[in-house]
Amino acid sequence: MDDLEAARAHQVIFLKKLKSKKKPYKVKIQGIDIIVNPNVFPPVTDSQLLTSRIKVKPGDRILDLTTGSGVFAVIAGLQGATGIAVDLHSDAVRNANENFIRFKVNIEAIESDLFENVPKEKFDWIFVNGPYAEGEVREPLQYAFFGAKSFLTRLFQKASVYLKSNGKILITIAEWGELNLFEKLVEQNGFSLRILDKKFSDSKRVYRLYELKLL
Repeated sequence: MDDLEAARAHQVIFLKKLKSKKKPYKVKIQGIDIIVNPNVFPPVTDSQLLTSRIKVKPGDRILDLTTGSGVFAVIAGLQGATGIAVDLHSDAVRNANENFIRFKVNIEAIESDLFENVPKEKFDWIFVNGPYAEGEVREPLQYAFFGAKSFLTRLFQKASVYLKSNGKILITIAEWGELNLFEKLVEQNGFSLRILDKKFSDSKRVYRLYELKLL
C-alpha cells in the first residue's frame, strides 16, 4: 500500500468515526477547547501544524478560507486579529460563529466557496487547510478530503487579489497529495514559498506547512 492508498484507507475510518458523533464535543488545541458540532470537520494533525505557527499582531486582518469549527480564526482573534472566516457549509459556519462568540473574538464566519462571497478587501494573513487528493465527494464532510486540484487552482486564481503586498498565506499540504500541482501553481501565480514545518501523522502521512508571499 502506497502513501496515498494508506491515507485514503485512514480517511474511510475517520469519516465513519465523524459520522457517529451526534452531540457537540471538545477538541483541545493550542491550549484551548474548541467546540465541534456534529457534521463539522474537527481540528486534526494538519490543523495542529497550522495553529502552532499563527503569530499575528493586534489589528491584523485575517481571512480563514477553510474555517470548519473556526479554530484558526479563534487563535488569531485571541492574539488581537479581526477578520472573516468562510466555509462551504452552513453547519460549519454556525459552529465557527458559536466559537467566536464563546471566545469573544472579532471574527465573522460566512458561507462561501473560497472567495465567492468574501468582500473585496486585502488581508494581512490568509489561512488555508483544504483537501489534498482527488476522489468522489458523496457527502459534505468529504470536501475536506477530496477535490484538491479544483480547490488549489481556484485558490491561486484570486489569492493575490485578497492579500496585501506584505501579507502571508499559511497553507498545509500533504506529501502524499497534490504537492507537485501546488508548487507549480505557487510559481505560476507569483508567490515565493518556504516550508515552515512538517508533522507526521504516522509513517504514511506527512504534512507540510508552507508560508507564501507575493514576489
